[in-house]
Order: sequence, then structure tokens, then C-alpha cells
Amino acid sequence: MSSAKLCVLEGHAPAEIVLGESMVVGRSSSADFRIGEPTVSRKHARFTRSESGYVVENLSAGNGTQVNREMIRGQQVLADGDEIRLGDVVLRFELDGEASESETTHDSTSFMVIDDSGSLNAESVVEWLKASDAEMVGTATSDHASARLQLLYDVGEEIGANFDEDHIFRTVLTKLFDVFPQASSGSVVSYDSEADELIPRVSLDNRGEEINEVVSQSLIRGVIEQRTGVLTADALDDERFSAFETVHQLKMRTVLCVPMIAGDEVYGVLQLAGDDPRHTFVRDDMVLLLGVAGQVALAVSNARLHARLLQRQLVDKDMALANKVQQSFLPSEPPAIEGYSFWHCYSPALEVGGDYFGYLDLVPGFIGIAAGDVSGKGVSAALFMARVSGEVRYRAAGLKRPGQILERLNEVLVEDAKEGMFITLVLCVMETSTRLLRVANAGHHAPLVRGLSGSVVELELPANYPLGVVPDAEFPECAFYLDPGDTVMLYTDGVNEAENATLDQYGEDRLRSTIAESRGAPKEVANSVLGSVKGFIGDRAQNDDITIVCFGPASSDESSAETPNLAGALLS
Repeated sequence: MSSAKLCVLEGHAPAEIVLGESMVVGRSSSADFRIGEPTVSRKHARFTRSESGYVVENLSAGNGTQVNREMIRGQQVLADGDEIRLGDVVLRFELDGEASESETTHDSTSFMVIDDSGSLNAESVVEWLKASDAEMVGTATSDHASARLQLLYDVGEEIGANFDEDHIFRTVLTKLFDVFPQASSGSVVSYDSEADELIPRVSLDNRGEEINEVVSQSLIRGVIEQRTGVLTADALDDERFSAFETVHQLKMRTVLCVPMIAGDEVYGVLQLAGDDPRHTFVRDDMVLLLGVAGQVALAVSNARLHARLLQRQLVDKDMALANKVQQSFLPSEPPAIEGYSFWHCYSPALEVGGDYFGYLDLVPGFIGIAAGDVSGKGVSAALFMARVSGEVRYRAAGLKRPGQILERLNEVLVEDAKEGMFITLVLCVMETSTRLLRVANAGHHAPLVRGLSGSVVELELPANYPLGVVPDAEFPECAFYLDPGDTVMLYTDGVNEAENATLDQYGEDRLRSTIAESRGAPKEVANSVLGSVKGFIGDRAQNDDITIVCFGPASSDESSAETPNLAGALLS
């Protein structure tokens, strides 16, 4: 049997419907071909293939169905060229015929996927956007098609280089009203996927005036979750909208709501609504709006990326300033004391770090050397380090015993402990006239000492708690005499726990070997260790702050010591 089709001639946007075995035409969303015109009944007529040909059956008790201007009763066999009237809509029945060039149709199913409920999958709009100008001009009058094409170009040009989201939304809605005269209002609602929150952004009437339009959250969430557009020609008589109280409150007759999608992310919805039942949205309108929504989503994505880049630049600028401020809390140059040599290396993993080191001016003839590591990283650790830097200088004033200094410092840090912050710290006090070194430790690595011969030993110190953890903690001291040429090294765990690309750690054994193989003076020891650690890390990002402080009495030709003289005594 010959194939057949229906061509829309009047009362509805031009379209071409290929007939199958059976097709119901009407205003209902459940109709096989939906015509959203108020004079068309919900299920108006059924077209069926029979042995004698295609027949049309009237299903409308009110408006009836006409064939060639004659009202039919029951069924009637159709002949090629018959005109069928459903309310104000006129169709032509054609057998094996090709539509003339002037009647080129726009059956939406030829370039987009629409399901039985009238929803359109957003991704299918890509094919429509690839259509040629000639194909698109055929969808309506030449001027109307040209205006729709121009809308896509204008929207892209207007919003492409704009990073103000509200301006983007207002611009788009204003341009949409020019192309969609049936729209009495329009709204944009953003979607925050992390908070699962809908955020009304802009609502305008077709004059561009700000309005307080109420939108259905249920409708919008359905569009977002299903990533589909929803179209109705008569929302008041559409089953899908029966539960949406706002539609009935506002007397919306035609509603078009589409998701704004870029990549895999839904940025919200774009909605147009109309209140005139004589002028409704059709499926081509949804396709066009999906194309615009895609451009808007891309512009929003770019705007947010731009905002993040600006924020990152501000953060980088602030962090660079913070780095300068933090450096001001740390020594810029080692002290110059006759008969002694000092050197330090400091390399934060981030712009700011939590490592601390310092040289303390105590009573005459005594100098303090400290190194520590604040818990945590980043800004909070840097702020705590800055506080420790000030407190240790204040608490050390007038004292020359490292244990007493740590006890006073611990007392104030415990009293004002915040968010579990603490610091490990080792403090050495050198009596420069006798080379007597007193050391107290608060949970930090014990110092390493390199003798003139190259041997390396670790000072034996009692284990203890970090500062800021235990009230009334005591920090016993040990005392050692240094020989000329001895070099003491204080360091943080950014040295021994540095990791390479295979996550191997630098380790204590490698550290001692590097110290032993260095030339021995504080500067050479510090630079050798830093260079060795950096070489070990390679291209891997530094995972912790690196601090090295070296000091010791200058070497003497009269010294015959082969190993450091570290016979220590525990002092009360």
C-alpha cells in the first residue's frame, strides 16, 4: 500500500507528518502528533491504514472533523489531496507525493529526538544547529527564519566576551522576546549542583521590565534531572502541569522550559511563558531555545572560569605578600660572632610555611639558635609560626637556659591553644667564651654534629612533648662542649622525609652521609644537604618545608680532635 503523509497548511506552524498504521492527532501531550491550538480537541482525530486505504475518524464530540469542508460522522476514506480541518487547523492528505518547494516542511522529528511526552533531549539540538541556512529558511517565512538564525549569531556575539552572569541573562531574555512574540515573560534560574539549590536570577516581562515571576520548582527540577526540555501549548489543560499550582495561579497558557548545559554540567534553566492561547510555542521553538540555552551555558561556564582565575590571581598576589611578611619574621642574615660561623637555608613547600628558625640575642656572651616545625601547612601554620617567632624573643629576654625559655613559651601557647595547633622546637644556647652548648628539646629532631674528621653523631636528648600541648611541661637540658671545627645542624622533617617520584624518603642515613661528605664548615654542610635533598626530589613537588640551620666554632690548627667532644651531662 502507498505511504502517506499529512501536511499542515493553516492554523499551526508548517509541518509534515508521515502516517503509520495508526496516529492520533490532538492537543493532548499523549497524542501521536500534538497540535497545541485551543480549537483542537485533546484527542481530535485518528488516522488509520485500512484495506481500502487511509481513513480518518472523528474523536471530537465538540468541534468535529471536516474533510473537504464537509463534517464527517464516524470514519471516512481519504483520497490524495483531501483537506482535513480540525478546529482552525487545516491539513492536506497526500499519497506518495513530495511537498513543493514553497511547502517545504519542518517536521521536528527529522532532526531532533522527541519522546512521547513532548520532551526533547538537549543533546539532539546539535544536529539542528548544523542545519544549513536553506533548510532553516524553509521552516517558516524567510524573514522569520532569518530572524531566528540572527538570534543565534547575536546571542553568541553579545555574551561571548561578557563575564557578568546577570548581564548575560538579561541580554538573552531581551533578544528572545524579539524572536518569540508569543512570550509574555521569561526567567533564568541557576542551579548549584554542590548545594542542590535553585537560584532565581532574572525575570522579565516582554517589555524588559523586572517582574517577580513565580516558577515551578518541580518543573525546573524535572528539566534539570532529566536534562530535557519541556514544551506545552496549553499548560492549563496539560496533564504534566496539573500538579504545578503556579501555572494555574499565573494563568500561563504556553510554557517552554529548557536546561542550560555545557559539557556535563547543568547550569540552570531558561524558561519562556505566554498567556495568549491563540499564540503558543511549537517544537521548533524548543529546538531554537535549546540552541540559545547551550550558548548561555557556555558563556556562564566561561564567566565562572574567569572569576576563578581572577580569584586565583588575587590569592596569588596575597600569598606573595604573605611570603614577604613571613620572611620578615625569619633572619635574613646569619649572625656575625668572632670565632663562630653560622649559616641557614629555608625553602617553603608553599608560598608560606610553618617552619621556624631564629637566632636569639640573650644576655651578653650567650646566643640562642632555634629551629621548629608548626603542625599543619599553609596560612594557618604560617600565622602560628609568626606568633611563635614573636613570643620566643619576648620569653627569652634576660634568660640563658634553653629549658627555662621553652617552659615560659609553652605556658603561653597552652593558655591560648587554638584548633590543636602546636610546634616542635629544639633550642640551643651557646656560651661563646667557653663553647659550652646547652640544648633543650620539645618534640623535635635532635641536632646532628659533624666533627672535624667528618664523623657525624646525634646529640642524645630526652624525649619530650611539643610546645602548646601539655600544661606545666618541663624541658630538661643537656650540655656539651664543642671543639673547633665542629658543626651542629638543626633541621626540620622536610629534609629527612622528602620524597622522590617513587615516594622513597630521603632518610636519616642519606642525610648523615651527605653531612659527612661535605667540606665541614656550616655553610658547606647546609648547602650540601639542601642540594642533595633537591636533587633527590627531582621533578616531584616539594611536600614539606625545608629548614636547615648550621653553626659551630671555627676550626683551629692546634686542634687534634678526631671526633666531637660530646660527653654530655643532663642539667637540672
